[in-house]
Order: sequence, then structure tokens, then C-alpha cells
Amino acid sequence: ARTTLERAREVTPDSTDILNQLADLYIVDRQYEKAAPILQHLTELQPDHIPLKKKLALVYGALNQEDKAAAVLEEITRKIAFHPKAYYYLGELYEKMGEKEKAILNFRLATQMDPPDPAPFLHLALLNLETHPEEAIGYLHDGLLKLPDDPRLTEILAYLYMKQGHYEQAVRHFAKTEQALSNRGAEAVTPALIFNYALAAHHMRDFETTARLLERAVQNEPAVLNVYVQYALAQDDPSGVWVAQKTLALLSGTLEDQRQAILIHLAILFGHREEYGKAAGLFAQVEQEAREAGTEQELNDLFYFWYGSAEERQGHTDRAA
Repeated sequence: ARTTLERAREVTPDSTDILNQLADLYIVDRQYEKAAPILQHLTELQPDHIPLKKKLALVYGALNQEDKAAAVLEEITRKIAFHPKAYYYLGELYEKMGEKEKAILNFRLATQMDPPDPAPFLHLALLNLETHPEEAIGYLHDGLLKLPDDPRLTEILAYLYMKQGHYEQAVRHFAKTEQALSNRGAEAVTPALIFNYALAAHHMRDFETTARLLERAVQNEPAVLNVYVQYALAQDDPSGVWVAQKTLALLSGTLEDQRQAILIHLAILFGHREEYGKAAGLFAQVEQEAREAGTEQELNDLFYFWYGSAEERQGHTDRAA
């Protein structure tokens, strides 16, 4: 069919019917580079044909020629009332081109979609994230007015509040996100979401909620435990280390298969707070339980390094050695 239409085009190069059908066949075949000049010629023959210009803009977009696609869409906006979805597409083009102000303008127009969609609100938030975080938060709240409890909006809001140190707001929005996603099925709630929710609760000194969330996260990814302890130590916040100790103490009673690792991390936290006697006592307890269970080979060099350090700090040099 394409070959026949190409031959027909040679005979009647300005036949709009033939050009339209040939352009459509090229698009179906994803030969966008061949479709573009035909559509461009058609728009010259039919300058007021809006659907044709929209198709040309989409083809330019497929060819990563964002500047040409944006120019065609801007021309259309001057002639007709644009649908908000088209403004969203135009906003994406300008964002890709690095023209932030034009992208923001078009995404704001795109927020008038009916039915509403969270995408333009998310783009507006991300575009303002680094330079105007308060505006980013405002755009997300605008989105929630139209889409109450949308998990994509509440999750980004939670991260923004956490970044600004507004942990109470972060916890509230993480909770709303978890609830909304849980309604869709347990698999929708990712370990990363639960872990960051736990960190926000940690900053609120709510060790019970932190422990509950970490218990879920650890079951999917055991390495979360080490990351949490390293995070608590890196904050240079004595009360945060205390919260981590309380959290691990609770986890040691609920995560039996992780109990050895939990006690080791708890001992390291005691050492960080210069409670070396408690640290050494826990290390000794872990070693004794490992011997009784026949799992002593699982105690690695780092375990004995921290155990030795706790003994050394107490002046027990022989035991430390």
C-alpha cells in the first residue's frame, strides 16, 4: 500500500487524500522522518487544518525535535482554545528543552484537565523543588484539592516536608500515602516508602512507629537495618541515637530471625553513646548465644573489632587484644 501511494504521490504531488494516507502509513510503520515532510507539506496546503497540525507536532516530538513541536503547538494555541492535555504535552516539550518558565506556564494551564490528573501538579512541584520549595508544596496541595488523597501527590509532599525538616507533616503524608496504596493491594506499598516513613517517625522520636515500619521493611530487605543504624549515627544527634536504641530494643523481640544482627547494632549504638559496659555485655551475649546455637562462624571481623573496641575503652586491654 505504501509503495502504491508513493507512486501516486509522484503523479499528483498535491493530492491531500494521497498525502494523508501516505503520512498515516509512515506513522504506523514508525517512519516518522518520512512522515514529517509530508505532514509539513499538507499544513502548507491546508493552513487552517488544526488536527493535521497536532499530528505534525506529535511526529516532531517522536523525532525529538522539541523546538519544532513546540512551535506548531504554540501556533495552534493562537487559533483555538487548547485542550488542557495539549498544554501538558507542550509543558513537557519546554521542560525537555530547558525552558523552565514556559514549561511552568503550560503545566499550570494543564491543571485544568477534566477529569483532573496529578501529572501537571507533579511536574510543577519538581520544577520548583530546588529553587522555590514552598511553591512546590503549594502546587501539590492544589492538586490534592482536586484529587484528595492521591498517593502520588501525598508521597512527593511527604518527601518535600521531610527535606525541609517538617517531620510531623512528613509522617502525616506518608501515612496517607500508605493507606491509599494499601487500598490498591499490599504490593503497591514499596519498601523504600516504608523505610522513609520510618525515618520521618524516627525524627519525631516515635520509636514505636519506627520499629513497626522497620519490621516490615526488614522482612523485604534485611540490609535496611544496617542503613537505619548508619543513618542514626550520621545525624550527630544524641537523642536520635537514643530513639534508634529504643527502636532496636523493640525489634529484638519481634524479629527473631534478625535478633543477632539487631543486638550487634544495638551494642554499636551503646558504644557510640560511650556506654561501653552495656556494649561489651551485649557483644558477649551475642557471642554466647552464637556458641550455643552453633553459629559462631557467622560472627565476622567487624563484630570482633567493635567488641574489642568496647573492651579497650573500659581498660580491659587483655580481653581487647
